[in-house]
Amino acid sequence: GWSATSATITWVVGASAVSSGYSGASGGNNVSMTLGGDSSTYLISPTIDCSSLTTGGVLTFGLRKSSASFTNNLVIDVSTDNGATWTAFTATILNANMASGNWSLQTVNLGSVVNNQSQAVVRWHFAASGNGSSSTSNVRLDDVKLTATPVTQAAITSNGPTTFCQGGSVTLTATAGGSSNLWSTAETTQSITVSSPGTYTVTIFDANGCSSSANQAVSVIPLPTLGVNSTTNCAGNPVTLTATTSASNPTYSWSPGGATTASITVSPTSTTTYTVTVTDGMTTCPNSASGTVTVNPSPAVTVNSAAVCAGGSAL
Repeated sequence: GWSATSATITWVVGASAVSSGYSGASGGNNVSMTLGGDSSTYLISPTIDCSSLTTGGVLTFGLRKSSASFTNNLVIDVSTDNGATWTAFTATILNANMASGNWSLQTVNLGSVVNNQSQAVVRWHFAASGNGSSSTSNVRLDDVKLTATPVTQAAITSNGPTTFCQGGSVTLTATAGGSSNLWSTAETTQSITVSSPGTYTVTIFDANGCSSSANQAVSVIPLPTLGVNSTTNCAGNPVTLTATTSASNPTYSWSPGGATTASITVSPTSTTTYTVTVTDGMTTCPNSASGTVTVNPSPAVTVNSAAVCAGGSAL
């Protein structure tokens, strides 16, 4: 049962000033603490079973103060070895913003202190002496509960499609809220940028060492194969360049010239490179290739002139 370490703290279980105004308020019996305002005396809870806690613990309790002038810090100590050692947590500041006569739900994260322990006890005391009244039930407690700390559930979001054409990339971001991250790529940042196909896994760790994982598959669509012939020709003579591709329902765009056919006929007067971009009609993935028409210069021709007599000849 409840106990106290000094006569300066007295307590009583009763149903006056029943708890209300917060989620889970039972509205029945509660513990009222009549305080002498001493920082070294404690109200101690009954033993609490915590054998099922493996992810850290959260202590919650309803709290009500009856005096607006009572402003001491309320401190929570937790012991898992029957009071041999204690770990302290600051629960709340009983300041003027906490209206007297009103109940509020207090939440104290105990972290890993209660992990894998069979039981725990909790004690309440004040961080400083004074500012209490031996004739007034200054503080009431109700609905004391110790529950498992929720583990941050891992999830992955992306800044774009996770299926994309070869040469593209996507940034994957892990859920915020964990104390650290570990990706299957061995990176430890919250976000990673990937360009290769595969399934990427992130494991999120919280402050208690508990973890949660999530996966995201990334698919990369190969670009269509593409080739363009090159050739050598004389200046001004027409030549045909043809794009050969594996694309389904392809569309073509040539530069220079702007042609949209698989083949083009050109007559450059100097060596020129032609580039074609082919877009796959099924995957929408584009690829580009170039072909060069090398123009050989025309041979230089000269003819001499001569004067001869009629009937004569000249070379």
